[in-house]
Amino acid sequence: MLTTLLTLASLYSSKLSQYPHEMFPGITETVHRKLDDIFAVPFDFVIVGSGYSGSLLARRLAANGCQRILVLEAGGPPDFDTAVPFVDLGNRSSVEWNYLTTSQKRAALEMVDHKIHLRVAKALGGNSVLGSSAYVPCNPDDFRRWAHATGSKGWEDMDRYMFKLSATEDPKNDENLLEPLKLLWLHAGRSGNHTIVEAEQDIFQKGGFFVPRTLSYRGTKLNPAAVYLGKERPNLVVVCHAEAVQFHQKGGSYSVNGLKVRDMLSGNVYDVNVKKEIILAAGAIGTAKLLIQSGYGPLDHLKQLHVPVRKNLPVGVRMYDRVSVHLPLKISNLAMKALLGHIDSKSTLHEYLTHGKGLLANTSTIGVAMVDTDKSGSPDIMLELKPAALTGLKRMMNDENFKTEVEKMLDPDGDLQNTVFLEIVITLLHPMSQGTMWLWRQTEKEFVPRMNPSYLTDARDVRKLSKGVKFVEKLLDTVVMKQAGASLLYPKIPSCPTVKLPANDGYIDCLVRHMATTGEHLTSTAPIGSVVDENLKLKRVRGVRIVDESVFPTTATGGMGATLLALSNRAADLIRNEHDIRC
Repeated sequence: MLTTLLTLASLYSSKLSQYPHEMFPGITETVHRKLDDIFAVPFDFVIVGSGYSGSLLARRLAANGCQRILVLEAGGPPDFDTAVPFVDLGNRSSVEWNYLTTSQKRAALEMVDHKIHLRVAKALGGNSVLGSSAYVPCNPDDFRRWAHATGSKGWEDMDRYMFKLSATEDPKNDENLLEPLKLLWLHAGRSGNHTIVEAEQDIFQKGGFFVPRTLSYRGTKLNPAAVYLGKERPNLVVVCHAEAVQFHQKGGSYSVNGLKVRDMLSGNVYDVNVKKEIILAAGAIGTAKLLIQSGYGPLDHLKQLHVPVRKNLPVGVRMYDRVSVHLPLKISNLAMKALLGHIDSKSTLHEYLTHGKGLLANTSTIGVAMVDTDKSGSPDIMLELKPAALTGLKRMMNDENFKTEVEKMLDPDGDLQNTVFLEIVITLLHPMSQGTMWLWRQTEKEFVPRMNPSYLTDARDVRKLSKGVKFVEKLLDTVVMKQAGASLLYPKIPSCPTVKLPANDGYIDCLVRHMATTGEHLTSTAPIGSVVDENLKLKRVRGVRIVDESVFPTTATGGMGATLLALSNRAADLIRNEHDIRC
């Protein structure tokens, strides 16, 4: 036994040290180069952020070798801990900003200070490092809906820009272990007279139940920086631990020709000159923060911050986020016990560490369903079935900022301690509650974002999530789920009505307000139509374009990664055509 443990420890330690160099061979060297030398020569394009949008844009703009591209990433290369498709093995604090919302008035009632932990990545690859490895495709209708709402032309036909999963590796080994639970999910959907979707793209038109594929690359969770930036190119420079802090503007004109960059290791600030464009791909929070501290934002807010006003724009006045409720699910059949045994098996870990195969190379999301609770013709609720507490119930509670007593509410008898259980995640895709993102001045030169998503301030969101909970109750009442011994483990919340099965409206509404958390889908802080034009260019300002989720007028129905890849694919065409890049 001791020999086995030592072997596993050695393999794991080796993976920890090798992963950044294997996946980002053309990037890690720039961490140690002199920034004075790197920034001495102007760049054609500077891209802020290395997530899905920033990485793909950099690859496409650098493809022919005639444009000099700089990518700035505030974080560094992620550790191997973040790369396992099935489970996050390590502490995430080193690869995220550790943001908390402001205190919520109508939600997060069981969170410490009523604040919700927002997982926003600070690492090469952006939020792919923190997000699920389950593939949910882009919905082209999202772009058509946004184009119609904002009067933006050219976004009606996005099918040719869609991301194709075939470009990555979808592991096929050890699927037989998950197969019983996947079949249980599909059979339960069929038993409830719901559609079983074979082609992923049909889920948005038909709704229904499906089993997601795994977003993977070389046996690890797909990281767009590894895929698109990992290979060294002489005209593409990626600098880690570098935060863009402010634009350079030509005198009193509305033309931006560079920015100030802070080295987060030394604290030194450098000037970077740009010939053509600065492209913001830093996400809903990072992009809005840079705009406001550069003087592009709401007039009153800029004056309050004592930031020189460059342009009065409604940056951060609107912010949306999906909302999710996580419900523990008990299943008493043999398939669940077999899965739990393999998760804890040393042979499972050994197979993954040595060959990049097996259970851990697959997404842990067993099944997904898109549900149209209002029969409106478009899904409004997403369900996910997955293992929960893979790193322990206590850590799961801490990660979500729950109060310590919530653990006892969920597990009064201690049955869930030191074990893995299933959960159903109920996510509201299109919340009506509208939040904001402002800054406050931490020091003379530093600003900190203040995110108030205003979760559940619109009562319609509570009603929709409650419908989602009731849908799950009906699903578990099917013959298939009954045979599996499936049942929800509702928390016993002292300030909520006594829970009975099936739960009544009063309890479910109370549950939602106490336990709902982020759906990890922050958008709309610099939306198309009001902050950027239909070509994604900052309104009435030359030299700045935004290509990330901050431009979405509302939340997307499809997966965030796939939607961002479609957005950036079209943005690359817009940029190449405008600057006549044909070399």
